[in-house]
Amino acid sequence: MGSKSSASLLEEVPIKTVWPRDFINRQTSVLSISLNTSAFVWMIPFGLSSAISTRVSNELGAGWPQAARLAVRIVLLLAVSEGLMVGLILVCVRYIWGHAYSDVEEVVSYVARMMLVIAVTIFFDGIMTVLSVRRRHACLPGGHPRITSAPRPRLLRP
Repeated sequence: MGSKSSASLLEEVPIKTVWPRDFINRQTSVLSISLNTSAFVWMIPFGLSSAISTRVSNELGAGWPQAARLAVRIVLLLAVSEGLMVGLILVCVRYIWGHAYSDVEEVVSYVARMMLVIAVTIFFDGIMTVLSVRRRHACLPGGHPRITSAPRPRLLRP
């Protein structure tokens, strides 16, 4: 009686693929297009955030907190308007955007569905990116928290 090696036994057993290869490739395509779009559009509020960070630092360093507050409000208004405009554009071109990357109709239809989600997340990401500047500058040099900083336990307060 000849015994078979474990390698030859594995070769004989048919392995079922849980996900068809085309389906995985299409999912990867949709995710790649979605992440590329999201990262590309996120650069606008990130640039605004970087600019306002410098501006707020300069205004607070000069001793003008009212000017810093006004600058943050203006950039927040810009971020909201940018989020609305870009979100509206993405919703309007959602059936066209997928054709820029792929000719497969299934990928294009999934990208069209994802554009709605991306439009909403871009709107809120833009606001949160700009507001993160406010959190960075939320403490005075003496360590006293302003309105936006997180509450600290009573034992840690100065």
